[in-house]
Amino acid sequence: MSNKGHDIDDDEIRIISSQSARQAYKPVNAARKRKPLWSVIGMACVVIVAVAIFFLIKGCGVSQQVEEAEYPSVVESPPAELLTDTVASQRENEVVTEAIQPKGHIEMCDTTIAGARLTVYTPVGATPELAIGIDLLADTTVLMAFQAADVRADNGQIVSAFVEHGRLISTGQSKAGFCAIIDGKITLGVADVTQYFEQALNSGGYFFRQYPLVVGNQVVENKPKGRSLRKALAELNGRVVIVVSRNELTFGEFSNAMVDMGVTTAIYLVGSRSYGIVRLSDDDVVEYNLNAGKKYPEYTNFIVWK
Repeated sequence: MSNKGHDIDDDEIRIISSQSARQAYKPVNAARKRKPLWSVIGMACVVIVAVAIFFLIKGCGVSQQVEEAEYPSVVESPPAELLTDTVASQRENEVVTEAIQPKGHIEMCDTTIAGARLTVYTPVGATPELAIGIDLLADTTVLMAFQAADVRADNGQIVSAFVEHGRLISTGQSKAGFCAIIDGKITLGVADVTQYFEQALNSGGYFFRQYPLVVGNQVVENKPKGRSLRKALAELNGRVVIVVSRNELTFGEFSNAMVDMGVTTAIYLVGSRSYGIVRLSDDDVVEYNLNAGKKYPEYTNFIVWK
């Protein structure tokens, strides 16, 4: 058997051992190698869990903020049908008060224009109508009343056309100015013939005639020239008012003062010492020329606000 380099036969065993090989491969202690690895893995797990908790908490915070933004806090209030005209209730330290609709009332304003001392009464939230008879003095629901149409001295009948709640009381066209009250709305005008007369009859409304004083911001000339205390039913700034003079004036002086004040339309009311009443409040009642001992004609009539 001959040697051929390092070749060996099948029945031979070769043992290789060299110093260089042993130096090139130095096994690392297993325990020392595993310890840093597990330590790194453990730290990584802690970091991952911490990050997950952080984002979970942060995510809940964002969700809560969005929810609060989308659904602002509210204070529950009772259904509207349970609220009365005046509601004051204590609920969770909050007082809930419903706005109260004001009652009808009369506003008063004094002014002086070109020597004419005038008082203007403005009904607010009150219902107008015509009434016949002095019995209204006992009616405390009346906020304001002034004599409306003239009554004849000879027979006590109303002068010109008069309709009370759809009932024809008198006829005639001796005065061109008119007042119609239909469905609670007052219309003032000047016309010898007007559809409002028929409408008042057919709708249960009211109608009467008087001297015209102002039409279209222009003074209407009237024959009476003497001076007296004057009263008028007028349209001022889109509202119907009563104008009363506190000093004696002619028709012309009275009409001119109303035009200067801004009145667009006005008809006369019974003047001089005629009766009138204004309830500004329960404790403040203004009466004009009440004569308790006087016998008033049967058809003494008034324009009334309740």
